[in-house]
Amino acid sequence: MSDQIDVSIVLNLHDEAVFLKRTTLSLEAAADFARHSGLKVELVIVLDNPSDDTRNWVATYRSLSFVAVRHVTVANGSLGPSRNDGIKLSRGRYIMTADADDLISYNSIVCFFDLAELTPGPSVIYPNFYLAFDRKNWLYRMFSTDVISPERFFENHPYVSRIFCRKEILTRIPFEDARISNGYAFEDWHHNMELWAAGCKMLVAKNTVVFYRIRNNSLMEKASKQSNGIPRPSKFLEPATYVELCDKWKAERGDPQPAKIPLYEEIKRSFFKSPVCRDLATSAMYIEPCIRIENVDHIDAFSNLNISPNMGEAYYKICKIIDERSFQQVALIPFMLTGGGEKYIFDVIDAIKKNRPNQKLLVISGEHVEKHTWLSRLSSDTTFIDLYDIGRNLSEEQRQTLALRIIQGCAPNALIHIKSSEFSNNFVRRFHNELGDAKLIFYRFCEMYTRTLEGWTPVGYDTQFITDCHGSLDLIICDNHEVARHDSARLDLCAHKYKVIPAKAEVIYSGDRTESLPTHKLLWASRIDQQKRPDLIIKIAKYIERNFKEISLKIIVYGSPALEKFDTDLFNDCNIIEYRGEYSRFCSLPLAEFDAFIYTSAFDGVPNVILEAMGAALPVIAADVGGISEVLNERTGYLIDRDASETETVKAYADVVRDFYEHFAEGRAKGRNGRDMIAAERSPNAYLRNIRATFFDREPADQVSAS
Repeated sequence: MSDQIDVSIVLNLHDEAVFLKRTTLSLEAAADFARHSGLKVELVIVLDNPSDDTRNWVATYRSLSFVAVRHVTVANGSLGPSRNDGIKLSRGRYIMTADADDLISYNSIVCFFDLAELTPGPSVIYPNFYLAFDRKNWLYRMFSTDVISPERFFENHPYVSRIFCRKEILTRIPFEDARISNGYAFEDWHHNMELWAAGCKMLVAKNTVVFYRIRNNSLMEKASKQSNGIPRPSKFLEPATYVELCDKWKAERGDPQPAKIPLYEEIKRSFFKSPVCRDLATSAMYIEPCIRIENVDHIDAFSNLNISPNMGEAYYKICKIIDERSFQQVALIPFMLTGGGEKYIFDVIDAIKKNRPNQKLLVISGEHVEKHTWLSRLSSDTTFIDLYDIGRNLSEEQRQTLALRIIQGCAPNALIHIKSSEFSNNFVRRFHNELGDAKLIFYRFCEMYTRTLEGWTPVGYDTQFITDCHGSLDLIICDNHEVARHDSARLDLCAHKYKVIPAKAEVIYSGDRTESLPTHKLLWASRIDQQKRPDLIIKIAKYIERNFKEISLKIIVYGSPALEKFDTDLFNDCNIIEYRGEYSRFCSLPLAEFDAFIYTSAFDGVPNVILEAMGAALPVIAADVGGISEVLNERTGYLIDRDASETETVKAYADVVRDFYEHFAEGRAKGRNGRDMIAAERSPNAYLRNIRATFFDREPADQVSAS
């Protein structure tokens, strides 16, 4: 007779002494049933930081149901490594995992063993049912991977921690350490992903049951509350592997129809009306009277087919777009609209890429917009992922999880450039600990304000984000000193992370406007929303029309509402405003047509559109908000007092317009001075020096290209 042990049960313990008699009686019943089929079963007990009661109970435990009972004490403080310790100690051809407070149906070992022996190739066997008892009652039915696709593995775990598998497989693919303190949990979910990625078939043994005890403050409950509800990264989730697994699953089934999801009552009937399952449950009830199979109308029932494949299908689409590319730069943005913030961030990325020519950029857009108006801004080697469009049927939290898996899969060491938005900020709040070796760069342009009865009052949205995530942010980049000073006075703990990089700008008109006559046209060009104050330009225009009739003037307005609704027909209520609709680039506007640029933003950093107007030698009229005074002064333009009332502000703008035309040559000189300042202080060379100082430290100057 062979001394080969067929099955090793690896039982993990910590502080469960009160349950151990019932747990081991259940395991003994299954081992006795297996012995009648000629199987030899051993019990391997792993005590991980055990309580005194648990240690003492194990020390006195004896059983004739097993060919051997062996135990080891460890101090892992984590289930995965402790399971591995038990597997190393085991001598069976097959491993069956077990937990300290659950029971199993007495047929489990035999059914698991028979199915594994009959299945060609590597396989993992799971119970057919989980029947929960104690604090909660529910029934969970599992199906094999002939109907469970890889996509259902993405959102939730279709299987369980109780597995039956060849020891050689678990030695090659051990459990990972998924202690809750590192942000991840669910070592069983991660391990089952790894097993599938390694080519294992995931099979369910018919009419086998785990009687699953639900306790207050159980490990599962703690994992759900204290972690992000996801497993650690795995081979399964790597884009190339994931696509291969999904394609293989579909190919093996031809053109698979969507699996029929069993109804609640069908699942209950399959267990509670089954004579076999009722017999198994009744036998377990004699060991654990808390198990119930009568009066089950109130019991919830569900299956692993109830797990939605939607997230997994979205991830598949994304992986197909990514292909096998890897990325060193990632931009997290709400959407791709024409704007100064977007231009600033992509200018920074472009400058970094010029000094790292082989680096690739991944842009992840996470919020809804009718149209991405500036995709043409992206270079041909940039990959753009519209998470909202791909996952329209998903929640924001689900899209956040998709973004994490994308970054982990193809950009684990990237520089992540974060444009403030609900999606980006909430993503970083939730997952900053899971981004590993990635470097987080937050772009901070200005303090945001909202209009209240008290006037324009600060919102504090970005301040709250920096407060929440300051320990994980590697850099906070500003385009102006004003916001950096403002924040440093309040967020002194992270003041050293602030870096001011003045925006790059170019001279886009090198001609001389000195001799040209005034056209009596002013340019207003911007995104149309509350911040940019289109309502104010209407008030200014009406004031000029009403009070300065001697001025023959047209204010030409370009722009379109992006996120906020604004009735552009309101521009038609004023005779001196001409609304010309949206525009894509400032330099594409007929700049020679205008005498000056007027800007009415309520709050800002250093607006790119002002720099472009100055680069076109247009005198600029703007309110002294944010960092605007860092480029606009008496030599280069006209500043309006930021603290004036609404009425005073309208009058101040109108007075400056009248003064500008009364001293037109002086105004033209301000335009030329502004252009000269752009050429001297905002040149590509000056910009790249700042980029080098921020990102490349002491690299030699000849490694930085100004082209």
